[in-house]
Amino acid sequence: MKRSKSEEKVLELVVREFRRVGILLESDSRLPSVTAIVVGRPLRGSWWGHPSGRRIWRVLNRFWRRRDVLTTKLVSGKVTFVHRRLWSQFLAVSTSREEWQIASLSSKASTLLRVVDRKGEIRTDAKGLLKRGVPKAARELEK
Repeated sequence: MKRSKSEEKVLELVVREFRRVGILLESDSRLPSVTAIVVGRPLRGSWWGHPSGRRIWRVLNRFWRRRDVLTTKLVSGKVTFVHRRLWSQFLAVSTSREEWQIASLSSKASTLLRVVDRKGEIRTDAKGLLKRGVPKAARELEK
């Protein structure tokens, strides 16, 4: 697929802002985001239906594949891209299990966290787990 020069320039702008700030959200109406850079202004609501939706997708698809990008749900439960220079700090905070991080978890989410800690990983779509509310508990842990 041939990429337009303007799309290349937009990707360069995204990368430059990402390096400067250290984190970018996929989309947000107030905080720095990839969609705002692509469109030229913050978007409210979903970007999928935006006239530039396909362009946004192509830029996002190329951006998140970069070796210096970690993709997670960090800010307000939204897809957040973290620059490599912040990975060690991100890991330290995300694995610290501080009281402020776990105090409000439901019992299902707390149980799921203990299982993940013990096993290292689980598939939330595994047979039998859907009926036990595991996907909902996993979404709670993502927040």
